[in-house]
Amino acid sequence: MSAKALRRRTQPSLAVRLRALWLFAAFAALGVFALALAIANAPQLRVRSVAATVPPGPLARDAVIAAARIDPGANLWLLDTGAIRRRLEALPYVATASVGRSQFPQPAVNLEVTLRDPVDCVQTAGGTLTIDATARVLQTGCVSALLPLVQTGGAAAAPGTTLTGPDTDPLLADARSIAAHIPVRLVRRDRFGGIEAVDTRGVLLRFGADGDLAAKIALVEPIRAGAGHGRPLRAIDLRAPTTPVVEFP
Repeated sequence: MSAKALRRRTQPSLAVRLRALWLFAAFAALGVFALALAIANAPQLRVRSVAATVPPGPLARDAVIAAARIDPGANLWLLDTGAIRRRLEALPYVATASVGRSQFPQPAVNLEVTLRDPVDCVQTAGGTLTIDATARVLQTGCVSALLPLVQTGGAAAAPGTTLTGPDTDPLLADARSIAAHIPVRLVRRDRFGGIEAVDTRGVLLRFGADGDLAAKIALVEPIRAGAGHGRPLRAIDLRAPTTPVVEFP
């Protein structure tokens, strides 16, 4: 028998070589799994503390930590920080949230949130709500009597949702336009569907249709300054802006 034929007979078959390769791969995978399991359950990587940085306001730090729902026995580096952030940003008052992790001196999670600013209180058919500039409902009830009250009469909305509707949206936009130039207590629709407001001096401002609202708003202070030489006013009627009417008590 030639040396070449002898080498062929003594070499392991392809099936034997594949079986050995599969066995090696199985043991390697088992080792990787065991290592991953050990790391996942390593006590040195378990969360020991959760802290929260929250600006002064209506939201308590304990509420932020509770909303994060972080298992104290969880592995610090296996936390789903995206899911934690989404849970925090679902809180009505939270604008943005970030989740930080630190290993030393002990595994810790650091939460940080920014808050939404209340800009209006809205009186709906279902009660009064506090909203921010995007019409997100921050809470039931009015957080401050200093905020303008917008009487929409529309359907109520739960905290964390957005107050919206075909009648509500334009009224809120008009209320913001008025409040940007005139301090007001109340904004509502009159019986004809026009806009009227009560300013912080108690003067009723009748704007009527809102197609030229900006021009009407610009007339308020000049009319106030020139009317009655300092006499108190009861109302300014701007529904016909070329011939405004001033009413005295």
